[in-house]
Amino acid sequence: MTEFGKRLRICRKKGGLTQEKLGGLIGEALGDHGFSGAAVSDWERGASKIHADNRIVLVSLLRVLYQHGSIQTLEEADELLEAGNYRALDPEEQQRIFSYQAASHGRNGEKAPIPVMWIWLFNVSIEDWQTLVRKAQPGPEPAWPRILVAFLRQRLDRLHATHVLRALLWLWIGLAAWILLIPSWRWPFEDRGSAQLALVAYAVGTLILPACIAALVNTRDNPFWQEHGLANSWVTRLYVHQGASIGFQVGYFGAFVLGLFRYNLGLPFSNLANLLVLAFPLLLSYASAHLVPHNLFTAYKRLRLSDGAIFFVFPLAGPGWGYFLFEYYPILLRHNLGLTLFLASATLLAAVTILRKRNSKEQDTVF
Repeated sequence: MTEFGKRLRICRKKGGLTQEKLGGLIGEALGDHGFSGAAVSDWERGASKIHADNRIVLVSLLRVLYQHGSIQTLEEADELLEAGNYRALDPEEQQRIFSYQAASHGRNGEKAPIPVMWIWLFNVSIEDWQTLVRKAQPGPEPAWPRILVAFLRQRLDRLHATHVLRALLWLWIGLAAWILLIPSWRWPFEDRGSAQLALVAYAVGTLILPACIAALVNTRDNPFWQEHGLANSWVTRLYVHQGASIGFQVGYFGAFVLGLFRYNLGLPFSNLANLLVLAFPLLLSYASAHLVPHNLFTAYKRLRLSDGAIFFVFPLAGPGWGYFLFEYYPILLRHNLGLTLFLASATLLAAVTILRKRNSKEQDTVF
């Protein structure tokens, strides 16, 4: 038995995992069928070895072990890798393993949690945070001003032109969304001419904005898509665009319903409130652009145009909804009718979903 195999077996048993269970959980992390118990047994006995270039499997293994309490710190993860002559985790891999419970140790050994949003927004690795806190701790209390200044200095030192460009592109997207979407929420419209102008701008925005958001989703350098040979596939890019469109339309309709509440309650039109609501379709579009291709791949173990072709109608939903509003918005705004229709539709959809789930469970029980 190799040193890596010995440590892996100890970790697996510490987490209460069988060899079959560990192999299956790795598959769930990878989005495929995973590994058999015999394969895990071969790793532990030294009969076979995970290839050093197959980092996605190693990272998934460590993530599963971490989630089941088999390893608890970055040092333990790196020690397991070192036992198999693998290189240590880089910052991106650290985040993928420890993302939901990142923590560093303070002067007295207590845990100082890193907010998950910091990891997402500022790309902070656990190792960098631990080093930063350790260096900033010595000195008079409180220590947080030194930690904050050290953190800001570190971020500025690592600021690249690509980060600035990405931030500027998001600002341009936000500005375009404000110009193209906000007029469609200013009810009631002054006349048919202003309504037509506002809804044409909305229709154009539903075509342009999801495409711009999808362009910011980088699949080429994503380890998951690289591992499955889909990083540069045109099908992957199409589904990223589809996801951006779906998320954008769902987010806009949610914002539209909130606008109906505002209108029917007689609340004033607030630029600040609309700015906050405007962020909802943009963020949902970005999240959906990541989720849709991954969910399709998980469901079908492939990405083909035929698997989700029906949902490419979503880009047409914006112009269609714009035309509908142009013709019928006075009816929707009259006597709470629009809000009543939306609530009735949402209730019906929820009831149908519950019934379908209940029926599927009954069928599973019968068969």
